[in-house]
This record gives sequence, structure tokens and C-alpha cells, in this order.
Amino acid sequence: CIDGVDTLIRSGVAAAACSLCLHQTIALNSLMSCYNLATLYRDGFRYGKFMWNVELAFITFVNQASYASSCMPRPRISAVRPPQSVFHPSSAISTFLQAAVHLITLSVGVNMARHLESTYPLKAGRKGFHIKWKDIQTDPISSQQPSAVHLLRNTLTQSLSVSSSDKGSGGLGMGIMKLLGRPPFHPNYVTNVVFIVSIFQNAAISLVNHKGKPFYGSVLESRSFCLGISAAIAFCVVCVTNTFPEMNTLLELAPFPSRDSKIKMILLLFADFFFAFLVDRLCVFFLNRDLWIEQVNAPSSSVRDDALNDAADEEEVVLKEETKENCLILYATALFISMCIFDGVFLS
Repeated sequence: CIDGVDTLIRSGVAAAACSLCLHQTIALNSLMSCYNLATLYRDGFRYGKFMWNVELAFITFVNQASYASSCMPRPRISAVRPPQSVFHPSSAISTFLQAAVHLITLSVGVNMARHLESTYPLKAGRKGFHIKWKDIQTDPISSQQPSAVHLLRNTLTQSLSVSSSDKGSGGLGMGIMKLLGRPPFHPNYVTNVVFIVSIFQNAAISLVNHKGKPFYGSVLESRSFCLGISAAIAFCVVCVTNTFPEMNTLLELAPFPSRDSKIKMILLLFADFFFAFLVDRLCVFFLNRDLWIEQVNAPSSSVRDDALNDAADEEEVVLKEETKENCLILYATALFISMCIFDGVFLS
């Protein structure tokens, strides 16, 4: 009976901390989506054919791995309780500061991309949704300066006249398609930046806001979480460095034109993670000192293999072994990223 109570308490602590992490993640992702809708899409921004699918695949994989790790309670009950509300000072201020960091990063990246487009112009192409006027003919009376209403009337007449002349082949639909035409997507640097930064920021948000010890499983104790974070970061670096040109072509990514632009993009990504992690740690240090001390002390690290007393000790030893194995994944990812940067930036 006592063992059951202990398990219930540990599971409840993990569930409470996981709920807080989930609310912070949703808040940050919602703020980023609002920024995209309010600014970028208003200016005609849109993705290529496969970009949404790839981004959603990374988001789904990383988030599921984070939730699975959050559902794993610690072997022992912590002396520190998780914050009781998302509006706890350490959580609320950290969320707002992280949002500011991510928004500034995305804004800087978009401005840098627009500067690249003006410096290294790509194939001309219209962006966004526009009305496409085709074969406009005006009346003889207003042939010199046709009014907007007159042009619209003629275009509607010409486009929709297809329905009366070719009813057997979907004439009305063809007429509407002639009237309202969406131009084909052309790779551009703004799309590059938003696509890469969005994937990287989702991984950074999940990583920074994952509470881990002393409430539930840490990042290094979850194989799937380490793989998801490593894959997302490596994918972003590969896209920037153009290590696999065929993949960039399939995703309709415009290759970055210069070495400086690649270096700035990579530095921007890692600066985003560094400052987001920094503001979160500072908020915990100043506004939730007990949690900071509990996380830094890491009491489970003192367990020795030759001093096992109960099931909790054995579980902690297993977690230590899992941590060592997952560190190898991170080392391999860091080596791969370094090789991509060296090959795609300094040797290109």
C-alpha cells in the first residue's frame, strides 16, 4: 500500500510539471504563429510544396518525445514542488522573455533574408495571392485611359465566357481559374529563413522548457528526445550549408549565396537557443531558488553501483547508463554538424 502511494505521488508530480511545460510550449508556439500570420503572410509569404509536411513532421516527433519523457516520473519524490500555476513569476517571465528572444531572432532573420534578396536577386517571381489579369481589351470609347471598373467588367466577361463556349470541360471553373490565378512558388531567402528558423525554434522551445530533474525524466534520459532534438538541429544546419543539394532542391530552398550569409544564419540559430536558455535559467535562479538548487545538486548522481539498497537505486543506475549512451548520440550529432559546417561553409 505504501509503495502504491509513493508511485501515485511521483506520477502526480510529473503530471503537474508536464502540464506546466505543455502550457509554456503552447504559449510560445502560439505567439510565433501569430507573428507569422500578422506580418509575414500579410506580405505574401508562403511555403513550398513539401515544407509544411517536413516542418510538421519535426514538430510532431519532437513534441511526442518530449511528452513521453515528461510522463516518466523520477525514482524518488523531490523535496521541491513544481510551480502551481503557469503565472508563477519564474514561469511567466521566462515565457515572455523567451518569446521576445524568438521574435527578435525571426525578425532579424527575415530582415537579413530581404537584404540578401536585394543584394543577390533571384529569379523574378510574384509572392502571395494576387488577381491575375489576362488579355484585357477595352472599349473604343475608353481605350486610352480605361477605368478600373471597366477593366474588371471586361475581365469577368472574358474569363467567364468560357463556361458558355465549353460547358463539357468545366467551363465555369476554368473561367474562375483564369480570373483568379495563384502564381507558382519561387524559392527565395525569406522562405528559407522562416522554414529553417521555425524548425529550430520548435526544438529549442521543447528543449529549454523541458523541466526534467527533479520532476520527471531529463533530456539525456530519453533516447527519442535526444534523437528528435539532434535530428532537428542537424537538419537545419544541413539546409543552411547545402550539404545535400538534392534535398534542398526537393524542398524548394534557395541556396544561400555567400559564405558570410551561411555563417550569419548558423550564428543566428545558435544565438536564439543560447539566449532563450539563458533567460530561462536566470528566471529560475532569481525567482525559484529552491528549484535551481535541486536541479544543480542532482542527488541521483551520488548513487554507486555497489551500494544498491532498493528499486529506486537500481532505477537511477539504469538512468545513468541511459544518459551515457544518449551522450554518444549528441557527440555524434555535434561531429556531423561540424563536418557539415566545415564542408558547406569553409570549403565551398
